[in-house]
Amino acid sequence: MNRAMKYLLSFFIYLLLLQNCFAQDRADSDVKTLAKKIIETVIAADKEKALLVTDRKMYNAGETVYFKAFLVDSIHNYLRPTPQKLYVDYVDERDSVIAQLLLNNANF
Repeated sequence: MNRAMKYLLSFFIYLLLLQNCFAQDRADSDVKTLAKKIIETVIAADKEKALLVTDRKMYNAGETVYFKAFLVDSIHNYLRPTPQKLYVDYVDERDSVIAQLLLNNANF
């Protein structure tokens, strides 16, 4: 092989490697964009879940209901600090609101 052919072959190999490097940058950028979108979606979906613990499974009409309320992080399932206010809706079997109540936890 003569010297010109070696330079030409080297040029094409470098050109192919360079093209592969540009493809990696673009793929890396696409992965970063996808990861950013996933993180934004998870943060937007972050809601608090209320966990109610009662002393019994069933109550009869007219009985006093005793419960404790806990807030849980929906992403990590960690308990959050005690809420200051808790909004309670009493509903019937058709999920229609019968009464609403606001409990203030600062007094407890």
